[in-house]
Amino acid sequence: MKKIAIYEKYGINDLGDFSEISEIIEKIDIESNNQIELNLKHCFIDYPATSQIIDRILDQLKDLKGIKKLLILHDYYLPESTILNLLLLGSQFFNIQADKELKIEELKNIVNSKILSYNINLEILVVNRADKEVQKFEYGKI
Repeated sequence: MKKIAIYEKYGINDLGDFSEISEIIEKIDIESNNQIELNLKHCFIDYPATSQIIDRILDQLKDLKGIKKLLILHDYYLPESTILNLLLLGSQFFNIQADKELKIEELKNIVNSKILSYNINLEILVVNRADKEVQKFEYGKI
């Protein structure tokens, strides 16, 4: 599994500075790995740049053969609708507008429909300070 840790690798926790984030996005290369762990622990994710990081990974995953998986780690306990809206705010991959919060069922339908078409499993895992699972959300389970 290829691991991409934004805070640990780049020292950035505020994903609101697009000029900094755009440089990181350009460097993301999954190197044909079909299992990716995106570590967003210690990061403020309520910016469209977050979805652009996720989009970059999904755009690379979709072109690979077989079943793929994107695991997103985060460390803030949030309701499913909130965390999904924050992570996918302005996503081009999912065609989600940056200025519109969606209801959970609508959002889950969009996510599942899109990732299932590319054989991608998406898992969001919220962990505590000891890296123990607090909550897990799964989409596109194949």
